[in-house]
Amino acid sequence: MRFVLVSIALLVAPMVSQAEPVRLHAAGSLKAAMADTFSEFEATSAVTHKVGTVLGASGLLRERIEKGEQTHVFASADTGYL
Repeated sequence: MRFVLVSIALLVAPMVSQAEPVRLHAAGSLKAAMADTFSEFEATSAVTHKVGTVLGASGLLRERIEKGEQTHVFASADTGYL
């Protein structure tokens, strides 16, 4: 799982300007995994990228994204919301 998340982050990084943080919306139950993964990403990124994290229920996060809230990565604990 960690490899997949870091790979996604590395794919997203070129799409984000240096000053703009990578915006992550993730299920609250994934907090520990996301913190470790994106700390590693921030430390090893070729370009300085920070990660802005929004944690919550997968369904509520999906609704916010569908209503136009900007995100680069959506990590759902429920595959039904992907």
